[in-house]
Order: sequence, then structure tokens, then C-alpha cells
Amino acid sequence: MNRNEFVKGAFLSAFSISMFGSVVKSQSIGFKGDCETTSDILGPYYRENAPFRSDLIKSEVQGTPLIVEGRVLEPDCQTPIKNAIVEIWHCDSEGRYDMDTEEYKYRAQLCTDILGKYSFSTILPGKYLLQGVYRPAHIHFRVTGRRHKELISQIYF
Repeated sequence: MNRNEFVKGAFLSAFSISMFGSVVKSQSIGFKGDCETTSDILGPYYRENAPFRSDLIKSEVQGTPLIVEGRVLEPDCQTPIKNAIVEIWHCDSEGRYDMDTEEYKYRAQLCTDILGKYSFSTILPGKYLLQGVYRPAHIHFRVTGRRHKELISQIYF
């Protein structure tokens, strides 16, 4: 799958996240993979206590709108996990993270429904320079649930 196909799929499809951490499974454009999602580090830009909300787009914000829909599943890749908390965060279109405002720009918490589903609207994050190299646009995820291991991961564009 090339980058353009992936970006197109990211706008049109749902991502499934297994709570026990190896590969994101997309329901679009025929991509098949394991259900398990790779684990990642929390990183330096995480902030606790983001508000519960599904719309991260402010009227004055510039950027390409993006809707992300997904499911949180048990390790069997079929059984939904209801009431899992999905925390998301990303930078703005210029590559800047909000680290200290009360607005918690581009940060949110979501609760999965009975089918393990979640969705949110935001903008396509920008890339930013880190140690002399540009990091590709991405969104961070932290998923927690009762009796489940925490999962930290990212999706890239």
C-alpha cells in the first residue's frame, strides 16, 4: 500500500485497536493485517485531563478537516470493548502542540460505545522538526479499559 492509498483510507475508514498491543487493521481498500496494534511510548507531548469531546475543530482554525472512526476490540479481534477510554492528541497544522492552555487544543478523551466504537473530528496534523528530522503527520492514541493493559499508539499520514 502506498502513502496516498493510506491517506485516502484514513479519511474513509475505521481503525480497529486491540487492547493487547502489533498492527492496525483498516477496513478500507482491502488492507488486511493482524488485529493487534503496536505499542509506542507516551512521548513528551501528552497532557492529562483532556476534556471529553468528539469535535476538536474550532471555527477560527485553519487546516484540512479529518474524521476518524474506530473500534476498540478484545485480543480475539472481534469482541468490542465498551466504555474504554480513548485519549487522543496531536499538533496543529503548523506542527505545534498545545502544552499549557485551558482549551486543550487537539486533545480529547472519548468513551467507546457498546460496539467498541469511537469517532472524532479534527484537522490533519502538521509535521514538525525533531532533532533535525521532520516527523510525519500523526495522531497519538492512549487507550485504557477495565481489566485491560494500557495501549499507546499512533496513526501516521
